[in-house]
Amino acid sequence: MADDPRFASIALRRQNKQALNELIAEALRARTSREWFEIMVAEGLPCGPVYDISEVFADPQVETLRIKRSVNHPKLGEIDLVRATLRNVGLRPRDTDRDARPRPAHRRDIAISRI
Repeated sequence: MADDPRFASIALRRQNKQALNELIAEALRARTSREWFEIMVAEGLPCGPVYDISEVFADPQVETLRIKRSVNHPKLGEIDLVRATLRNVGLRPRDTDRDARPRPAHRRDIAISRI
């Protein structure tokens, strides 16, 4: 891709964005996300692993940072969420310290109408 004249400048990359995205996607499919993560770490690039939902809570950092939060959902029962890793000392992290409650239908309708 580096020698491809379609991508020689920012303007050309923007103009040929679809072709560029297809080439990048094809290259990324050649390895697993774990392999790409290890390559980037070895190269000193700032990155993090890409997880599917089943892998999120298996990461040791989730436990170390104590960011797993179980809440009671009225329809789904107990579910696990990932809360923010930043904490304000002396303040209660209210966003995930209570049960998950469905939002009123009118809020959903307002949100959808804004999309």
